[in-house]
Amino acid sequence: MSISFGGIGEVAVTFMTSGDVKKGNVVKVTGNGTVAVCGASDRFCGVVLNVSDDGYATVQLRGYMKAKYSGTEPTVGFNVATAGGADNVTVSADGEGGEILVLDIDKTDKVIGFYM
Repeated sequence: MSISFGGIGEVAVTFMTSGDVKKGNVVKVTGNGTVAVCGASDRFCGVVLNVSDDGYATVQLRGYMKAKYSGTEPTVGFNVATAGGADNVTVSADGEGGEILVLDIDKTDKVIGFYM
């Protein structure tokens, strides 16, 4: 038997995109039904799973997901995090941001698996 975190409480929603949104980006809501990539220190709502050719993105808002991290290395357990930019998250130094539960860390590729 192996460990699996996928599928627990997953919630994914389709949004229109604003700007250059790509699979794996961390995004924020910028308007009615619209998301855009995050800048550094933005609070993110989820991770992009897929982007269509006609400007729509499927965004995972809840459940177990993975993203690259930058800055201070997260720890397993609860962390407060913000976007480190368009394609990564970072542990918040000032305590601002959203709480995530980090379940696994790949220190080589700088990827965390987390639940939010």
